[in-house]
Amino acid sequence: MRIGVRYAAPPMDTRIVTGDLFDMPTALRAEAIVHGGAADLRLWPGAGPDRTLLHAYGVTELRALLDGVREKETLPVAQHRILRLHPGKLRADALLWIVMHDPERNAELAPAPSRESIATAADLLIRYAADRSWTRIAFPPLGWGPGEVPAAERIEIIARTSQRYFDECVASGRAPVLEHVYVVTPDSSAATAARRALGSLAKAESARDYQKAPPAERAAPSAKSSSSSGAKKAPRPASGSRASAARLVLDHAAVENARVSAEMYEPKRSYNAGDWMQHRHFGVGQVQSITPDGFAMVLFEDKEMRRLLAGRGR
Repeated sequence: MRIGVRYAAPPMDTRIVTGDLFDMPTALRAEAIVHGGAADLRLWPGAGPDRTLLHAYGVTELRALLDGVREKETLPVAQHRILRLHPGKLRADALLWIVMHDPERNAELAPAPSRESIATAADLLIRYAADRSWTRIAFPPLGWGPGEVPAAERIEIIARTSQRYFDECVASGRAPVLEHVYVVTPDSSAATAARRALGSLAKAESARDYQKAPPAERAAPSAKSSSSSGAKKAPRPASGSRASAARLVLDHAAVENARVSAEMYEPKRSYNAGDWMQHRHFGVGQVQSITPDGFAMVLFEDKEMRRLLAGRGR
């Protein structure tokens, strides 16, 4: 899905990332980090996502922030209300607090949200991010608490909601704007189970891999295409390399020339195989083919093949 706009084969490039939501590597950093909290803007006691957020944000800073918001808000805040908060020490532009729980009462935590509530929250957050021209949003497995839906299923709900939004945008001929939806969990078993259930709808990876190798050395999705001018076979990596070879790479001299002369990508424009473009997020790319349903398959300088909307709105 793409903002600016990348329309990836997996819906909006949905990724299930095994790692720390509040310490994502630079290559996976999002403009917005989501937190599902209580309607009274208070943190639930004990271990859990509230406690993790508290320590990642800064204990004093987060409590002062929430105290300040409570002074301005009529509490409790309505279910699924999104509050855009200052990110503090978090590596993002905004912390999105979405109301998912009733307040704690008499030392008892409110029941966890239903599957329907998780789907509604994910849909609202995706649209909220797209409306603000954000390209990346990072979710935890929303919906924790007493009687919670299994984490793998919560991840799956968010990913499928992302897909539905993307399909809706394609059907209506409009740009989804949002390019990446990350669902981040430290639970590798939940991530694996969700990935199996989702099939091709989502990629799965570990944040640790991004800290070990630059993007160009990571595996790229295989692409069928094309012997268009400017693309050539990539050399095979040495035996034992962690990264698999990309099938095509762009000629360096052609890329540098296009960096000066190629126009910026525009989803309303029609493209042909061999055309060059510049994308504000992915850099220089060359169209390898046009799919029967009107997408441009574009090979970018990072060796990734991406599916972009083309010829829409004319």
